[in-house]
Amino acid sequence: VAKTLIMSEWGSLLILAALGESEAS
Repeated sequence: VAKTLIMSEWGSLLILAALGESEAS
């Protein structure tokens, strides 16, 4: 369960980073 939570946390960060880059450009 802990691994799933960690992966979802990283997934959210990656998605936010991708959205931020697309908005910046």
